[in-house]
Amino acid sequence: GGLAAAAARRKDGLPDFKAGEGRQVVVQLYLEPFLLDGHKFDLRLYVLVTGVHPLRCFLCRVGMVRKAMVPYQRPSPDNIKELHMHLTNTSLNSHFQEEEDGDDDDDDDDDADSDEEGGDDDDDDGSEDEGGGCKMMLATVIERLAAERGVDVNALWTEVKRIVSLTMSAIHPDLAIAYTSCFHSPDAPAGASGGGGGGGRRLDL
Repeated sequence: GGLAAAAARRKDGLPDFKAGEGRQVVVQLYLEPFLLDGHKFDLRLYVLVTGVHPLRCFLCRVGMVRKAMVPYQRPSPDNIKELHMHLTNTSLNSHFQEEEDGDDDDDDDDDADSDEEGGDDDDDDGSEDEGGGCKMMLATVIERLAAERGVDVNALWTEVKRIVSLTMSAIHPDLAIAYTSCFHSPDAPAGASGGGGGGGRRLDL
């Protein structure tokens, strides 16, 4: 048993998941990311669900862009643990400058002042950025992408709405059950229960 399991392991020491070793995981192909000023970024959008019988949602076009603080490089053993390069989480990147300053505590005051001023100069959108430069308004970024990269804004929003529609349709059954278990849905048709019944899945965006 143990020897057979050990022999089934790959040479790099990772568990052989096909053989039933290790915990269950989801693997996603790591695509080359679309970059903003050389940094990874994502779009934080908000969807308001106003009904589940039928499913009715509204996509808010006032959103946020979250940006990694370290310029992106393809993952390698040398940079794979550089979280500020590969992750866009605001809770992580909003403290990037503080962590950088902490690394320079042993430097003299002149060097520290120089580093801080250089950091401010790097924030070329300082008037609109938030969270230490890791957050930007979505409208500002979309305007830049259209002007500088030729992004078709209408096509972008069409694709966003398609993804939202697919996502909400996928979670609708569980969402309907959770909602009706907590609230009596005033817009539910007679006899409707949970995610079934005559509620349908019409999605308004």
